[in-house]
Amino acid sequence: QNAEYSFTLDFLELLGQLTGHLLLHTNGKEEDQSSLLLHDILSYAKHIFCNYDGWRYHRLQDKWRLGCRITDLFNSVLSSRGDVPARDKLAQSLLYDTTCHPALLKIISAFGSLEKILHPGDAERVERLVASGLMVLQRTISRRQRARNWAASPLEYVLIHVSSGVEMDSNAWQEERSYLTMIASMIYYFHDWAIPSLSTRVFSLLCSVGAEAGKPAISIRPHLQEDPDKPL
Repeated sequence: QNAEYSFTLDFLELLGQLTGHLLLHTNGKEEDQSSLLLHDILSYAKHIFCNYDGWRYHRLQDKWRLGCRITDLFNSVLSSRGDVPARDKLAQSLLYDTTCHPALLKIISAFGSLEKILHPGDAERVERLVASGLMVLQRTISRRQRARNWAASPLEYVLIHVSSGVEMDSNAWQEERSYLTMIASMIYYFHDWAIPSLSTRVFSLLCSVGAEAGKPAISIRPHLQEDPDKPL
């Protein structure tokens, strides 16, 4: 039976506000009360994140809003400054815990449905979800690359090498492409400025992964659209 999730949405909004407050008062110690409460909030949010895509919805908009609420919460932690133990734990969890990856990949794949969405309000919700998901990718991957002692993650491998299962561009490509190619195609999206900007950053981060291991950097050109009207 399909369900509505107004309580869950309101509760996640409350957790987001509480997270912002806790980030201002954490002292950098894992045993600090603020850090412990922040850990509990993130554990709860992560549990919903890993499962919400499989829930039944009376309104599909609730699904998109749930995804935004959680990724916004994640982004508030990932963008925090100072000594915040929860930030690195969250980044590592999103990078290395494969139970988190399907939800992240579904959010990125939602970009492929934008051409089919007729209602402008729904398109804006999906755009916001995709942008928030890209921001999570940017912050987690850049955090790993700055840390230097974090190994290349399973999430990066999937994004670079695995098929998205989505047919890209109804005119040019009628075959499945990797997530990396899907992210590259977002660079040309002109309906929402955030998506091209964020996708360019994520694409650049992913292309540099090979070079970290002493291998040649990933070639950019094969992943970009061969369209004379869209210069490289």
